[in-house]
Amino acid sequence: MIINPVVKPGHSHPPLPTRLKLDRKDIDKEDEIKREYTPYFASIGCLAANSVSEPRSNGDFTIYLCPPCHKSFVIEQVTETEVSWKLSALKGPSSSGSDLLPTRVVKTILPAIVTPLT
Repeated sequence: MIINPVVKPGHSHPPLPTRLKLDRKDIDKEDEIKREYTPYFASIGCLAANSVSEPRSNGDFTIYLCPPCHKSFVIEQVTETEVSWKLSALKGPSSSGSDLLPTRVVKTILPAIVTPLT
């Protein structure tokens, strides 16, 4: 929860639903909905994992892999100056891309990320 206030200051969580249907039971009281959310989401991962069958090949995961791709490509090398210039040129302090990360956050952390991006 630490990154949310930095990335989206003033952004509140969406409201809880006003009605919840869980195991064919309708729940419409806010405190009951809150009480049911935690056990449901705490156990759904285990339930999903238990519904997955065991591998058929004694644990050989390679049967699930696609054939290897022998094609390759070369990415042109870029400098820290180029990356810094492009990131600094991003529009608007609160606009964001598909990652929903506001540009003001990117510009704030620019000194820390420019080297790993090159």
